[in-house]
Amino acid sequence: MPDTSTCATLSVNRYAPGFSSLTASQTVTYGQASIAVSGTLSAPGPLYPPVGETIAITLNGVATNASLGANGAFSASLDIHSLSVAGGPYAITYSYAGMSTCGRT
Repeated sequence: MPDTSTCATLSVNRYAPGFSSLTASQTVTYGQASIAVSGTLSAPGPLYPPVGETIAITLNGVATNASLGANGAFSASLDIHSLSVAGGPYAITYSYAGMSTCGRT
């Protein structure tokens, strides 16, 4: 019987996801209770992490978690009522510690 087996190579590309469409900087009134932020997490393609993955949004050392929705979209409300005027401006940072790469199965 002749040998009919073949070999194939499969290459899997992995892409590090990045944030885009982030809420623009905001000016708030002293004593305001919260602000809304949103954005998208994706990799080239576009490829998206699975729905339900969590990102952290940090303001003044306090992290707020947000779950990813369809197409990498997320949103959250950040508590700002205790921020002082003297400490501003305050940076908002976004991080994703989920998969180390996006687009794998």
